[in-house]
Amino acid sequence: MSASPPSSGLVQTKCAACGEEFGCGANATCEGLAPDCWCAAFKVSERELEELQASYQGCLCRNCLTRLVEDKRSNVRDDFGLTPRYGN
Repeated sequence: MSASPPSSGLVQTKCAACGEEFGCGANATCEGLAPDCWCAAFKVSERELEELQASYQGCLCRNCLTRLVEDKRSNVRDDFGLTPRYGN
């Protein structure tokens, strides 16, 4: 007998980056348990998504997804000399 999902429709899973447990609506959606997840509204480009999928097997918690995308975007700005300069 399998455990029933939480009443919110989220499936408890571990973040592929940090190992923290969190409620994943994407996994629930795949299993037909929830209509959507917060990550569906998270704005990432197709390229960013492909890079994340190549680097991690499974879902990421909100904190890790946010940090990884922000870090990646920061590196891109640095590559093009677009890092803001303060005090000028």
